[in-house]
Amino acid sequence: MGPLAGVLRDSGVGPVTVVGIATDVCVAATARDAVRLGYEATVLVRAGAFVHAHPEGDRAALAELRDAGITVIE
Repeated sequence: MGPLAGVLRDSGVGPVTVVGIATDVCVAATARDAVRLGYEATVLVRAGAFVHAHPEGDRAALAELRDAGITVIE
């Protein structure tokens, strides 16, 4: 999981909002890691982009995030 757990814990972070270029790859993985660590996670879709820009794939990626307990704001 890398240094995310320590950075969040040591910084006293509450809920996590994740944005970035690869919404369906890096952003999704980071948001899932945050949830696994016990944080509430939100992904802001318009503040990023999909690597595999295909409408069906984009919808599926967002559904997977929601299923993982991540709030998705489009």
